[in-house]
Parts: sequence; C-alpha cells; structure tokens
Amino acid sequence: MRDGYRKLREEFVENLRKDLIGPYEENEVLYESPTSSYIMGRLSPITENVIIDEVDDSFFEENQEEDDDNEFESIELSEELYPSKNKQSSAGLKVFLPKETDVILAKIRWADYIVQETNGEESNSRKYKRVPKEFVRIINITNGNIEGELLEKDVYISWITHRLHNNNKMISIYVENRRRQEEINDPTKHVYQIELILESTDNT
Repeated sequence: MRDGYRKLREEFVENLRKDLIGPYEENEVLYESPTSSYIMGRLSPITENVIIDEVDDSFFEENQEEDDDNEFESIELSEELYPSKNKQSSAGLKVFLPKETDVILAKIRWADYIVQETNGEESNSRKYKRVPKEFVRIINITNGNIEGELLEKDVYISWITHRLHNNNKMISIYVENRRRQEEINDPTKHVYQIELILESTDNT
C-alpha cells in the first residue's frame, strides 16, 4: 500500500514539474510562447524587471470612483500592473564544505527556445523549438574573492567562498542571465528549466 502511495506522489510531482517548469519532451516544439507554457524555473532577461514606481497613479484614482461591483472588472490584468515575482535573472545555491575541500564540480543545465520557421503557415504564427544546453565546470574555492566565468554569450556562473570561524567553508554560487531584450517580452532571451548541481571531487 505504501509503495502505491509513494508512486502516486512521485507521479503527481513529476506532472506538476512538467506543467510549471517543463519540458514535456526533450526536443519539443511549442506552438505558443514558452513564457506562457512554463511560468517557473526560468531566468528572465535583466531588462525585464518592472519598476512599480513607474505605474501611473491616475489609474488607481480613476478606478476609486467606480462602483464596487465593477471595480475589478475594469482592471486589466497586465504585467505592467502586476509584475510576476518569478522574473528573476539569477538562481543559485549555498553549500557548506569542510576546510579540506578546494575544488567542486558544477553541472549546469538549461534550455533555450528558438523561433522555428513556419513554412507555408500564417506569417504571424510562431513555433519555438527547445534547444538543451549543458556545461560542466571545475570550480576552485580556495580564494575568498568573487569569481566568475562565462558559460556562453551573456550567461554567467559566479561564486564566492566564505571562510567560517571553524575554517570550514560556505560557498555561494549562482547562474545569471544577462541577456538583453531588443523586443518587449521576447521569449527567446529567457533561460528555461535551469538546473545547478554541485559535486565534491574528493568524496567529502
């Protein structure tokens, strides 16, 4: 019985992951924007952050005069008014290691979605093909300075080593998307399904 419940939980988690983060298939092609298909597990371009202070105050003043019944119907649920909390451009980990560890192995995986030609189809329709990316880097953690490395154009991995009072180490390491959008809401500039896996090379 317990094995049955465990299997159901695993299937539920996997289906939830596919729905929110993706992908459904390794080399899938989407017929809608990948930012609509997958709302979590992605790094946004650094220029997409929304500044709340720029929202026009007159919008709220005008709507205060409306009846309560119509108040919410008149508000358009736009990203300008309701910026997503998921629009972050970096993601990382913090780990604690013994003082003897000088090197760790970082495995970084993500996917890009590129526009695919739509031969013979309507000109305003787009398809997005998933392109998996994978990198492995050996990270030297003997230094206490902030260090980094370019993974590919405008995508970086950075880390810093903190020495604790007992001489053990705390490592902060993160992946950052520094791509810039030339068009508003360009889904090809996002980093999707980001994974960062750290392994010790000396079995500590």
